[in-house]
Order: sequence, then C-alpha cells, then structure tokens
Amino acid sequence: MYVLFCATIMNEQMDTIVVTNIDSEKFEKLYSEHGELLSCPCSTITTLYETFVTNKIRFHPVCSSLFIRQEWIDGLYLSNRSSYNTADFRTVASSQFQLLSSLCSLSQDIGRENEITVNNNKFVTMFLLPESKAYSDVTATVQLLKTSVSTRIVSFINYFRFITQGNNFVTALQTDVKSSVIVTTTSELISPSSNDDTNNESEQGVSCRNTLSSIPAVIYETTGYATLINGFYIGCSSLEALLRSTLDCLYETDCLQLLNDHFPTLNQVHLFNLYNSYHSFRLDEFKFN
Repeated sequence: MYVLFCATIMNEQMDTIVVTNIDSEKFEKLYSEHGELLSCPCSTITTLYETFVTNKIRFHPVCSSLFIRQEWIDGLYLSNRSSYNTADFRTVASSQFQLLSSLCSLSQDIGRENEITVNNNKFVTMFLLPESKAYSDVTATVQLLKTSVSTRIVSFINYFRFITQGNNFVTALQTDVKSSVIVTTTSELISPSSNDDTNNESEQGVSCRNTLSSIPAVIYETTGYATLINGFYIGCSSLEALLRSTLDCLYETDCLQLLNDHFPTLNQVHLFNLYNSYHSFRLDEFKFN
C-alpha cells in the first residue's frame, strides 16, 4: 500500500515539477510516462518483509502423514529382524522410516528458520519503486533464501555420508558387514567381513563393493517367492537406500496391505488409518517446482 505525499519530475529542460497528493495509481501512471525522471522520496527507507510478504512453505505430504509417526515406526519393528535376509525389507523397515522421520524433521526445522529469516529481512529503498520493480527485487531475495534451504539440507546429508563412509561405520543390522565365527585351537573368533563376496544379490543381499549401491526391497514369502516393495530399496547404507527410494508403496493400497500382513504390530495402528493417510495425499497431486 502506497502512502504518498509528492513526486518530483525532472523534465528534459531540467525543470522540476512537483506533484502532490498522489496515490498508487497516479504514481504508476507517472512512472510509465517519465520513468527514471520521476523521484518520490520515502519517509521510511527500511521495511520488514513480514509487513508485506506472505510465506507459505510446502513440505512433501509424507512429512505430515502417519508414516513418520512413532506408532508407525514401532509397528514396523521386529525383534527377530536380524534373522531375515539382508535384502528382506523386514530387516530395515523400521530403521528406514525412523531415518525418513528424522529427515522430515530436519527439513521442517530449516524451513521454519528460513521463514523467520525472510520475515526479518529488510527491504531498503530511498525512493518509491513501481510495483513491478519492488516485486522483482523481493522475489529475487526470497528465491535466494529458498535456495539456501536446499543447500543446507544437501550439505548436511553429504556431511553425514562423508562421516559414515570415511569412518567405515558398521550398521547394527549388518547390511554392510557380516560376521562369521572361525573356530581355532585356542579360541573362537568373530571375524567381520565385508559383503564384497556377495555374488547373487537377489538372494543374498546387495554387494558392498560400492557403498552407494542398493537393490529393490522385497519380502521373502515362506514359499521362497520374493514380493517387491515398490519404490523402496535396501543397501549397505540405510541412508543411501532411502535417498534412492521413491516411496511409491505408500501410495498403493495393495502394498500397504502387504506391509500390514507381514508386520503384525501394524494391526494395532489400524489399517483404515493407513488408507486414510493414503487418500490424504496422492503422488500426482504434489508437484515439485
């Protein structure tokens, strides 16, 4: 909203024309006619963005769904999960969703911090600007701050990956290292060995020759048949596997039913709640710009 008292126009003959009691419409008209020759000093040269900029942050809908709540994560926890094949989704399901929940929290925290930064940012100008120019300047600043959000999140994830890989951390689920017992004449030694010797990935797990490698997640039935968990992966690193995942299973009622069938504790969450969560966000209704 403009609050104008006067505007000064310098014509080609270097004469000064003072126009008083103008409103925003008249200012825009004068600016279109005289451009940079028009000068209107501001009584206040700094204004907080929060007084004229409205922020609306959108997060991926999964970050506000049942699937990142502790009750869902607990429902995927199996006390005997280490007894399954490392390629079986039951081995890592709870851990992957716990990690997904943490990433959602990280994104939301950084997003809210960025919103505060935008609101506290100051728009500085000594002279009144046309609406198009003010809009362009504000948009450029907000876009820069938005980019910084992605940069902070990606930087944190890359740092975490660097620390994990550089220190050769071993997962508790032995998805990157497996232990074997070697019987000697003096003692029994537990010897950790990399999954590098894995030859048949579909049956034994993912090869860890490349720490970034991952394979589609499945659930092995008692018949030996492997059922695909659409959109989820399993790898040496849960983070690498999750980053590759598209979460498609969460948008498919048949896949949700499959999880419900193989994770008995999920019955306590009530399957109809899962369907409600599924219908509350659809993949084709959420587009990233």
